[in-house]
Amino acid sequence: MTDTVDTRATSLGRRDVAGGVAEARVRVLLRDFDEAEADIRVLGVLKVRAQDFNCTELNLRLNGASEMDLSGHGNSLDATIQGASKLNAYDYEVTDAIVDANGASKARVYVTGTLEIEESVVSDVDYRGNPRVIRRD
Repeated sequence: MTDTVDTRATSLGRRDVAGGVAEARVRVLLRDFDEAEADIRVLGVLKVRAQDFNCTELNLRLNGASEMDLSGHGNSLDATIQGASKLNAYDYEVTDAIVDANGASKARVYVTGTLEIEESVVSDVDYRGNPRVIRRD
């Protein structure tokens, strides 16, 4: 299985092999990312590490058993974490964030302004930065 990874668009996933499905564990490293806007979707069994990731508006979707470690800064973060996914963004400082955590997902975020949280019973959202917290039902 060969995949190309660049900081603008990446598609990684499963491939059919002789009538069956072969799964691959994939790790992706993104460095020195500076953009006004980014939409990142991490699906399945995938681990992403983004270092020096600077993005004004970041939309992030994690699903399955995916994991993402994020460092850098931005203005806003809109994150949806589902399944058994994990987001570690304690080193990614943003002013405002919306975090929607479902299933057995976990999120750790660093927010200094307003943080909106919607989480299921078994999901967990931890934060630092002393934000004004709004809990949604």
